[in-house]
Amino acid sequence: MQALQAQTYTYLENQNPHLLSTSVLQYGPIMLQLDETRTKPIRQWLARCREETSHNNCHPLAIQWPTTPGVQFRVIDIHRRCITVAPENCRYMALSYVWGAVDQPKLTVDMSDKLAEEGGLATIWPKMPQTVRDAIAFCDSLGEQYLWVDALCIMQDSPRDMRLSILRMRQIYAAAKCTLSAISASTASAGLSASFIADACTCPTADDLYGVIEASPWSSRAWCYQEKVLSHRMIFFTGRGLYMQCQSGVYSGTGASLPRENGRPRLDRYNTVGGMLSMNIREGDGLHSYLSAVEHYSSRITTKKIDKINAFQGILKMYKEVMDGVVSTFCFGLPTFAFDLAFCWRAEQHNPELRNLAFPSWSWLGWDHAVLFDRAMILSKTHTNQMFAPLDGSKQIDISSQAGPGFLEISKLRKPADSYRDPHGFGFPAAMNLFNREPNLRLNASIAKLSIASKPKGSNGLNNCYAVSPLPSSGTSLPLGYIWLHKKWREQQEALCTMDFMALAGKPDMQRPGKWIITMLMCLQVAKDHGFGGHVNEYERLQVMDCELGEEAWLKMGGSAKGWIKLG
Repeated sequence: MQALQAQTYTYLENQNPHLLSTSVLQYGPIMLQLDETRTKPIRQWLARCREETSHNNCHPLAIQWPTTPGVQFRVIDIHRRCITVAPENCRYMALSYVWGAVDQPKLTVDMSDKLAEEGGLATIWPKMPQTVRDAIAFCDSLGEQYLWVDALCIMQDSPRDMRLSILRMRQIYAAAKCTLSAISASTASAGLSASFIADACTCPTADDLYGVIEASPWSSRAWCYQEKVLSHRMIFFTGRGLYMQCQSGVYSGTGASLPRENGRPRLDRYNTVGGMLSMNIREGDGLHSYLSAVEHYSSRITTKKIDKINAFQGILKMYKEVMDGVVSTFCFGLPTFAFDLAFCWRAEQHNPELRNLAFPSWSWLGWDHAVLFDRAMILSKTHTNQMFAPLDGSKQIDISSQAGPGFLEISKLRKPADSYRDPHGFGFPAAMNLFNREPNLRLNASIAKLSIASKPKGSNGLNNCYAVSPLPSSGTSLPLGYIWLHKKWREQQEALCTMDFMALAGKPDMQRPGKWIITMLMCLQVAKDHGFGGHVNEYERLQVMDCELGEEAWLKMGGSAKGWIKLG
């Protein structure tokens, strides 16, 4: 992409003259001056958000940066051309972009003093990627003094600075005056310029723009999700022009409001600008909003496996350990107050090659593919956490009761497996002991061996649909249901494939009081020796399937409580 069309200033009154050295100018100007006709609509939009009551929800939050020795909130001072500690009540812009395989300058302990000097950015300007240089120029053209860029404002070689900054991403983007987004750039070297100097904005409706955004390289990256949904306002630099979005509307680069297209489904609110800000989550929608965020985020790409959770910390911290009025934290990405049902997530496509070994298989974090949650099941039921917390005798706290927390009989909520009190009985997975947040769950579980057919009943992409049936010794051959599995994985198994299945979720049997109907099974495979197990009774999640199976029929197939298992 070509560089932004501009001319340089000569600035001697309040700038350091050495910034205009030949060695810097040969890589492009430090100070860019943009055409006023292009920046005027953007200035007017920002002014409307600031002044008009219809834009009250567009106001950024005050930056909240708790005092922590050695960890500071830094910004680029565009006027002084250096990196500085943000002043009190700092009004700054933020940049959201795809790094890509670009070797770019980063803030390090050794470089920090030099970059903090007035004019310090001149030392790295020749190596600075075009997107960052264009963002600096763009902010300067709007009269903005401060810009936050992750590579230059977080100490990249300080684990402590990195960790605390990652945990504070919610504050950083929610407090930004506006976030600049390099939508169409697949690397940091691509720049913002092509979209800005485009002759026309070719998205006639907001829906067209959303389509461009969703299909962009930017929307495939994990870090960019929270940067979008935690920002109050964004300016999108796309291959089809420049666009602006705030909490009151979507606008083209000329300032024209973009209408919605009748008949087209609306973009999910939790996947749009500011969608995960607390003001946009209605009371009682905490769990629903979180599950939606996971669905939108789960298929996005990270370079480092561990970043699957790091790039989601802004969302996790947004709930402040409370969800829908109930005390709840997160355990490997699952809300603890609704652990049992959130545990029943589904993979959009089963693919063992997308296993993320940085996390346990039972968590959606343990897979680098899109996941889905059954809202009808999760949001309509009393929430329990029997797999997370040990049971107290025959009682379980109902932490989501409309009447407030109270003790209810387990049989009215969810029947837990109990190999001690009822070794030949049935139950859903339940914790053996208080979970200590390690990747392995120690569970009482009801497990049966079932057969997976060799010939598929249907196909969908890389997956085939296979019938799951009882073993021949059970006396019945009718399928219990069907499971979607990766074609290659099934081809690598024996023709007569026998696997362990765990009763995962169900509902009371209305025809047989006190009995249960199993509605979901989890297929288990013996854990491989990569940190989460590898021995007898140590498993990993393979896939889940729907069924409609009575408790008594399950027991006839050998599905009684087998004692404890370890699920990693």
